[in-house]
Amino acid sequence: MNLITSLPVPDMSWCSADPLCVESDTSGTDNLNRAACHACVLLPETSCEEINTLLDRALLIGTPDQPDLGFFSEILEKAGPSPMSMPSCQ
Repeated sequence: MNLITSLPVPDMSWCSADPLCVESDTSGTDNLNRAACHACVLLPETSCEEINTLLDRALLIGTPDQPDLGFFSEILEKAGPSPMSMPSCQ
């Protein structure tokens, strides 16, 4: 069971809207979401009991400045470097 729940965790450390997504202050209905957007964690509102409110991907994976902040930071550390921690190509 531990393997099944830990497999998708590294995937949530990347969003196509990063760094804007993970560093956003507010978004969503009534600005109740923090690091959450339609590209990474929002579900169709008909399938989400809480209508996609109070979502924050940074709370789960940490931020670029504070990776240890995330609930799954230990799993991500074991998984190796994520795209969020890689230097950007400029």
